[in-house]
Amino acid sequence: MTAQGEERARKTGSSNFMEKSKDVGVAIGVVVIGVVFLTSALMLPPGSIRAPIGPSGIPAAVGILLVIGGVALALRRVISWHRTPATVPNEGSADLERYPSSFIRVVLIWAVCLVYAILLPWVGFVLLTPVLIAALLWILSFRRIRDVVIIAISATVVMYVLFDILLAVRLPHGPLTGVI
Repeated sequence: MTAQGEERARKTGSSNFMEKSKDVGVAIGVVVIGVVFLTSALMLPPGSIRAPIGPSGIPAAVGILLVIGGVALALRRVISWHRTPATVPNEGSADLERYPSSFIRVVLIWAVCLVYAILLPWVGFVLLTPVLIAALLWILSFRRIRDVVIIAISATVVMYVLFDILLAVRLPHGPLTGVI
């Protein structure tokens, strides 16, 4: 905001209009995503096995919840405009010492997850997931190698047992197909 804009905002009391309107914009975005989700769910063909919910049940429920949540957020924000003149901090909060946030860290996390998604069908869940977890912990400055290895392996085992064995969600096995 320019010096003139800041002066005008100070005189008129509208200094945080942009921050407030961003909140409503995000809420409207959530509603739009919910409508897209709901529309896509309703266009799914019926499944081959008759079920009370069908293949579109869960996606439709998620879409409905997103729409309801987005409308609630927008209404809550618009109503709060009249109660308090400024509830959104201008600059956010400072980083915690030893836990700095950075754009590079975010990009690295996205890149690692993208590489994971690309390699998963060929390398397999059991071999690639510990590498993913270890890489993410390393990016987040968790440096005790013994603890990183223990966390990565134990989390992978828990997820494999839960999804592949108990819930029968077939995870990609990669080169271990037929072995596990």
